[in-house]
Amino acid sequence: MVSVIPFPNPAEVPGLAQLYEEIAARKRHNANRPNREVSNMGKSLGHSPDALRVHQDLTTFVLDKSVIPVELRMLATLRAAAPPCP
Repeated sequence: MVSVIPFPNPAEVPGLAQLYEEIAARKRHNANRPNREVSNMGKSLGHSPDALRVHQDLTTFVLDKSVIPVELRMLATLRAAAPPCP
């Protein structure tokens, strides 16, 4: 799948390389999320590091810190990822 929004070069966006490292470090400390890479959504938001930081904080809360049962979290994730209903 090709990204519609080209990913930014971390060397060209101030603070982005450091933010990517912070995200990877946060994921390293979580056994439930073994993927150490920044997601494609995160890379797309890399054009605005402030937006990426807020998105990452919300994602971390929903996936790792909320009291929502796992089944409902997964259902919400699937629904959010699904195409709109006709």
